[in-house]
Amino acid sequence: MDDNVLSVDDARIAITAIDHAIDEVKGAQLHWF
Repeated sequence: MDDNVLSVDDARIAITAIDHAIDEVKGAQLHWF
């Protein structure tokens, strides 16, 4: 198995984390501007 390849679960976790981060940034922008 290649350690450089993400499993499906790892990919989903990463995507979810990125989505949350984007939502937080958008929320902060709406709050400040």
